[in-house]
Amino acid sequence: MNTFPRRPARPLRWWHGLIFFAAAMGFQLLFVAALVVLQVFNAFGPDPQSAQDALFSPASLSAQVLITSTILTVIAVMVVRLRHNPVVETLRLGKPAALPTILAVLGIIPLGLLVDQTTVILQGLAPDVFDSVGLEQMVAIFSDASVGGFVLVTAMVSIGPAIGEEFMFRGLLLRSFRADFPAWGAVVLSAFLFGVLHLNMLQGSGAFLIGMYLGFTVLVTGSIWPGVLAHGVNNLICSLAARFDPQGIGQAFNQGHHPAVIAVAAVLLGGVIWGLISRRRTLARGT
Repeated sequence: MNTFPRRPARPLRWWHGLIFFAAAMGFQLLFVAALVVLQVFNAFGPDPQSAQDALFSPASLSAQVLITSTILTVIAVMVVRLRHNPVVETLRLGKPAALPTILAVLGIIPLGLLVDQTTVILQGLAPDVFDSVGLEQMVAIFSDASVGGFVLVTAMVSIGPAIGEEFMFRGLLLRSFRADFPAWGAVVLSAFLFGVLHLNMLQGSGAFLIGMYLGFTVLVTGSIWPGVLAHGVNNLICSLAARFDPQGIGQAFNQGHHPAVIAVAAVLLGGVIWGLISRRRTLARGT
């Protein structure tokens, strides 16, 4: 029998979220710095081209995603446990209802089209700031990989960030910010930091918009799992498009989509958001 009293839980506050993000960002930067040091000492090849090919190979990208996703997941879970808070409740790991989950996942598809269009606008406004070089390198990894390499990197990119980033940003950080800020403020701040983590202005801008949507799904469903699934589906779609339609991806980066496609996407996303809000109100009334 345990005779020691259970330690009381220590509530999360908004500044805790900033501290936890700083820790995650620090690990991210240390990891990048370690790669740079290894590259300086020719660990990835005797010449710059060999080093670049090794760093941007499917196996290397898979390893990088696995490491960063694991770090984010461990930070989120360990922080909650060390503060003696219930992990499932704090990180919103409870089982969501089926209908809101389906709606949340479906909504990520039209949102992705709108994000594409936003990146085109940003590139047009400030091409030197919002350049697509990093995204084009990512597309090349998927389009040029062997079948085995493609399957590996697609699985890793679809699963790893969906868990690690959602546990950190829509679990730990959103909970911390929600303690002191209104719901919209907590969603915006967690989404902004989510964009910053990507270390790329163009990709980070898209991540910010997606983070806004995923944070919204957490608030209306009470669980991060719809966001996890939506995040994974978004990454899977991007991986498949990069593999089987790299020219289409390039066109989306540089020219965007047809206005009619954007209009339909906006209507569909609005319908999903309306459906999620309506479902939440129905449950709140107990009907």
